[in-house]
Amino acid sequence: MMSMPSVMGWVEPDRNSNESLCQATHNRQRSRFAARTKHRRGTENNTREFSVCPFARHRTPSHELDEQALLRLSFVFAFQPPLPHSIAVAKRPADPRPQTNSAPWYADGLRFECTQCGECCSGEPGYVFVDENEIEGLAKEMKLDRDAFELKFLRRVGNQFSLIEYPDGDCIFLDPKSRRCMVYKARPIQCRTWPFWDSTLAGPSDWEETCQVCPGAGKGKLYNFDEIEIRRKEKSV
Repeated sequence: MMSMPSVMGWVEPDRNSNESLCQATHNRQRSRFAARTKHRRGTENNTREFSVCPFARHRTPSHELDEQALLRLSFVFAFQPPLPHSIAVAKRPADPRPQTNSAPWYADGLRFECTQCGECCSGEPGYVFVDENEIEGLAKEMKLDRDAFELKFLRRVGNQFSLIEYPDGDCIFLDPKSRRCMVYKARPIQCRTWPFWDSTLAGPSDWEETCQVCPGAGKGKLYNFDEIEIRRKEKSV
């Protein structure tokens, strides 16, 4: 249908003409805005660029805009309330180590009765380390002062003291004739806690080997798990 002329003599365009007019108006506005932006930025030799925002009352340099944005973000995160405990715990990484609750193989206890045979006081050369308290007790048992005892029965190994032994590996306190310990009542912790050592309790096979060389291992008094652990933890051997 033809559009009726208006009072001013203007004829209303059809729909397609209206869309073209809107597009042309939009293009003119963009051109004008681009021209204003180019004028405000200055010449091409000016290296200072600005971030243009048609809704802002001033122009902010782009590098300052980034710094201000980071400042606002840091301010927001600085005042964030802490996470609830349940959420914080839930976000913790899981422990990669497997949780083993199995009891040691000797949980039912082990038997031992010292026969004072001297087998654990001889054999291959090694060390019986003693601390100051043990040295004082041994010196008192031998009725010697500290210095005299050290000179006769001790050797220095690094920053520690160990009992002297004979060339064949026998302990200095093992009586050659009776094969008994001369300081049994004051013997060092390393001797007192035998055979409940880390090395002899590492596994059933290690305990079996101990029973083969020690006549008292695997026989006599039954030591429960707690009693074994007390002796084992007194000294790492």
